[in-house]
Amino acid sequence: MKGLIRKHLPTLLLTLFLVLIMNLFIWQIGVVASPSMAPTVDEKALIVGNRLSYLNDDPQRGDVVIFTKDNRLLVKRVIGIPGDHIFFKGGRVYLNGEILEEPYLLEQDSTYSPRYEFYLAADKYFLMGDNRKVSNDSRRWNVPTIQRDEISSKVVLFF
Repeated sequence: MKGLIRKHLPTLLLTLFLVLIMNLFIWQIGVVASPSMAPTVDEKALIVGNRLSYLNDDPQRGDVVIFTKDNRLLVKRVIGIPGDHIFFKGGRVYLNGEILEEPYLLEQDSTYSPRYEFYLAADKYFLMGDNRKVSNDSRRWNVPTIQRDEISSKVVLFF
């Protein structure tokens, strides 16, 4: 038994080291703590984010991202990017004067906000959960936008 452990210990340690490095610099793995992204990503789903996705590119509208807010990792969808004007009317989201088409929502006319409109400055992103009735997101935060450097990865896999 000792011989078997000694024989495979270097391989096991190397594997563990590589997994740790990949988790620190390439992948971000977590569990969704709320139903705010349902039906796209269910509560308690395991998610995998790619930290390299935004190395040379910025987050795009529609991306599902992992970010930091109040020292917590959260998952939401990018709705607005720098320079956008967002407002709410009749349960719909308007982006730069046009209705935002959101095929990922179960209920199309269910998006309401305590604030009527938002203008996004440079380096600011507006994020919302897909389950609009329960999501605590940019519509409800005291500081409604997230800075680019608070977005750590793009969700590439969930199950």
